[in-house]
Amino acid sequence: MSEQELTRRDFLKTSAFLGGAVALSSSVQGVFARLRHTPDGIHRLGEGDYDYPNNNPENVIYSVCLNCHTACTIKGKIADGVLVKIDGNPYSATNRLPNLPYDTDP
Repeated sequence: MSEQELTRRDFLKTSAFLGGAVALSSSVQGVFARLRHTPDGIHRLGEGDYDYPNNNPENVIYSVCLNCHTACTIKGKIADGVLVKIDGNPYSATNRLPNLPYDTDP
């Protein structure tokens, strides 16, 4: 059985990997701590139930995507005047089979 020799190159690669892993693991905890206590007051990461403000009717805009000739219908969600999410329009005949009735809540 031959013994494996640790070369300088292997030592540097392993040291860089371990150092990066330690640095990343310490910074990830800070990111999760910041997400738990956000300035908008919404509790995140399993800290209880909360209202999702983008589901309010005043934060939803129905429109059409004109990037091609299909003209897909879309539903955009707005937060603080900025588009934050784009979904397919559930009221469109092109997105659902069977079609949803128009009196269905968004």
